Amino acid sequence: MRATSVAVVGAGRLGTALATALAACGYDVRALVSRREASARRAVKLVGVKARALTFERLGELPPSELLFITTPDDAIAEVAERVTAGREHPAALVGFQDHEQLVR
Repeated sequence: MRATSVAVVGAGRLGTALATALAACGYDVRALVSRREASARRAVKLVGVKARALTFERLGELPPSELLFITTPDDAIAEVAERVTAGREHPAALVGFQDHEQLVR
């Protein structure tokens, strides 16, 4: 059986933890995206997968995946969703996460 492919845009604490859990459950984590390349590379290393480490400027290089998790700050979710679906004939299923911790502060 083929593993479901995923990418995570927003490789901070939430995105990295999510990618780690998905990889542990057998998902094929194909990319982690962060604002800075060093942060994306660090997230890939922490997750322990052979995924692409990309910056937001390189979203056009995002590999095809069946699921795309957006774990950016709340005010960036809509913009990221628009950028990753632009020009794609069959975009991945998008899942956006709100940081409820931010809402409590």
